Amino acid sequence: MLAGETRMKDEILSLVENHERWRGQETINLIPSENVMSPAVRALLSSELGHRYTSPNGFYMGTRFIDEIEQCGVKLAKQVFNSATANLHPLSGHVADLTFLACFANPETR
Repeated sequence: MLAGETRMKDEILSLVENHERWRGQETINLIPSENVMSPAVRALLSSELGHRYTSPNGFYMGTRFIDEIEQCGVKLAKQVFNSATANLHPLSGHVADLTFLACFANPETR
């Protein structure tokens, strides 16, 4: 690696650390789609699992363990929310915002 590349790498890593500290410790995230993950979840997402796709209809192959993990999550969500069903597939930020607003809006107070 050339000296200039090393300096650029160090600068980028420093900027990432500054961003992590600022967003993680000095600000409050109010955007649902940018929720702060726990260190345990961050570690899992940095594993090989973090860049694999799955689909409910089995379109992607080689996801056996991911599918099993998802089923554990579904079972846990059903227990936590005392629900007969659960869907762990992520929604877009806009849908999350609308869901949040719908839960707390009172249509009778116009």
